[in-house]
Amino acid sequence: MKPQEIFDKVLRHLEDQGGRAVDEAGYCMYRAPDGRACALGALVDDETAEKWDAYGSENTGRSPGAHTLISAGLTPDWVRRNASLVGDLQRLHDVATYWDGQYFHLNRARTIAKYHGLSTDIIETIAEERRENPAGL
Repeated sequence: MKPQEIFDKVLRHLEDQGGRAVDEAGYCMYRAPDGRACALGALVDDETAEKWDAYGSENTGRSPGAHTLISAGLTPDWVRRNASLVGDLQRLHDVATYWDGQYFHLNRARTIAKYHGLSTDIIETIAEERRENPAGL
């Protein structure tokens, strides 16, 4: 996967999902019990996401960060090649203050795009959708 594809897919996923993927204690997961997926979890199949969550449960008691998974050799090559972008997108998902109810902060997403030299077209599309449907219905 290329960086722009990762960025676009994750933002579209987070917007459509309308919230974070967390367990009962509020800790982020690659695949939460309610079926929600985090930023990286949205880019892999259920089996992979569940394997990553299980690895964290066995080793730290909670889902490991992408860099831990990379170090353990548990990720596809495209994750390793895009570790910085994936880490930034994971933080966009994980940090509660980057969210306002069901919406992630578009300005934070713009900062990520700028830092990684990516197009912000998906952000502008999402912003327009929010203006057209402010209640999220």
